[in-house]
Order: sequence, then C-alpha cells, then structure tokens
Amino acid sequence: MVGVKKRGEVERVIGEPVKCASQGSLTQCEYRTLIGRNEPAPSAHKKEPGFGPDLSPYEFFDVVEIFYNETGLMTDWRPLSLRH
Repeated sequence: MVGVKKRGEVERVIGEPVKCASQGSLTQCEYRTLIGRNEPAPSAHKKEPGFGPDLSPYEFFDVVEIFYNETGLMTDWRPLSLRH
C-alpha cells in the first residue's frame, strides 16, 4: 500500500484510526486492529484495579502507525510495540 493507496482506501481495509496528528508535512495516524479479526477482545471492556495505565488492550490488538503525505497518500508505516 505504501506509495500507492490513499488514506480512505487504507481505512476501508484496516478501519478508523484511534488518533491522528500532524508532523510537518505528514499526518501520523495510529490504528488498532483486532488480532483475530473476527474474535471479540476478551475482557477488553473490563477495568481492573491496579497501578499504572491499563495496557491490556495491547495484548489483543495489533497497533500500527501509518504516515500520509499532504495529498493523503500512504508514505510509510511501522508497528508499535511496548517496552517491558
């Protein structure tokens, strides 16, 4: 898709972004796609008491960052990972 597909076409395949932000001439968007695609994320809605941020959704989702140029063309992407 890099260099070929526009943002609308990418989002038809992987869904809506969680957030987007401008970085100079590029737009950076973060997407979360369910790992099983058709499987519900078990306990993703359930909040557990504890310390620190709730990172449990990252156990069930692929997190991808995609960059678009000013015309909406996908220019680059990278997977996001959390440090332990």
